[in-house]
Amino acid sequence: MKLLFICFYLILSLNCLSFAENRLGLGLGYPYISGRYEFSEKTSGELRFATESGVKVYSGRFYWNFLTENNIKLFTGCEGGYVNFNTYDMKGSGYEGGIFGGIEYFITDNFSTMIDFYPVLIGLKSDDYKVSGIEFVFNAGINIYFGGEGNKKSGISSYTEKTDTKQTTEEGKPIITNIIDTNTVSFQSDEKLPMKKDNDITNKLKEADELYKSKKYDEAAEIYNELLKSAEDNQKPYIYNQLGAISLKSKNYKKAKEYYLSAIVIIKQNNITGKEVVNAYSGLAYCFEKEGKKDSAIKNYKKAMELSTSASTKQKLQKAIDRLSGAGNE
Repeated sequence: MKLLFICFYLILSLNCLSFAENRLGLGLGYPYISGRYEFSEKTSGELRFATESGVKVYSGRFYWNFLTENNIKLFTGCEGGYVNFNTYDMKGSGYEGGIFGGIEYFITDNFSTMIDFYPVLIGLKSDDYKVSGIEFVFNAGINIYFGGEGNKKSGISSYTEKTDTKQTTEEGKPIITNIIDTNTVSFQSDEKLPMKKDNDITNKLKEADELYKSKKYDEAAEIYNELLKSAEDNQKPYIYNQLGAISLKSKNYKKAKEYYLSAIVIIKQNNITGKEVVNAYSGLAYCFEKEGKKDSAIKNYKKAMELSTSASTKQKLQKAIDRLSGAGNE
C-alpha cells in the first residue's frame, strides 16, 4: 500500500510545474469511484477505490493520451494496487497490476464517458492459500472535470472566428478580415489582409470561410490545406491562422501551435505586416497558455500587443498579460 502512494507521489512531483493550468476529475463506474488529476494534455494520474462481494481494491493509475481528435481521446497506461478480501469462507490480501488501453469520449468540455480493457496480474494470499494469475478486466464509467480547460472563469476559454466584410479595398470590393474572439477577450486589429486578385483563390477562400462559419471544420480545413499549395505568401498567414483556429476547436493545442508558428515563419521571411501578424502571435500565446507555459504565453501576447495598431486590441492583450502575471509564471 505504501509503495502505491509513493509511486503516485513521484508522478505528482514530476509534473508539479504544470499544476496551475490543469484540472481535477471525479470518476464513477462499476464498481469503482476515483479521483483524477490532469498533469497536461497528454498525461494524468488517478486514485481508485473499487469494492464488490467483500473484495476491496485500492489502486493508482497513470494515463497517457496518445491520440486526441475532436471529442475523442485514445489512451494507454499502467495500474497498480493493493487488494483486501474478506469473503464468507476466507480473508487475506494481495496485489494487482497491469497495462491498459481504452477510449474516452467528451460529451461536453467537462463530462465524458470512458471504457478500457486490459489483462491484470493478480496475486492473493490468505492463511491457507496463495494464488496468482492473469485475469482480463473491462471497465466502463463516466468522468466529471472541474477547473482547468473546462472552467470558463480561466479568462480565455475558446476561440471563435468571425468574418467582417464591411471593410473594402480601393476598388470597392470587400476583403476578408479575421478576428480572434474569446469569451472574455477578443483580439482585433485595424490592419487589412491583402488578398490575391486571382478569382479562383479568392472564391476558394470564401468557400472555406463559409464552411468554417457553418462549423464544417473538416471540409474547411481540406480547402485551406489545398490553398496553401497555390496561395501567395501574403495570404498564407491568414490560411495558417484559420487552420490553427480549427485545431483549437478540437483542443489540439499542439497542432494549432504548429500552424501559428508556420504563419509566423512566413511573416518573418516576407516582412509581412497587418492583422494576421497580430492574430498569429496571439493565437500562439493562447496555445502556450493552455499548455501551462505562462512565460511563453506572456512573451507572445506582448509581441502581439507591440505589433497591433488597435487601441482596443492592445488593452485586451494587456489584460491577458496582467492576468497571467498575477497567476504566477512557469
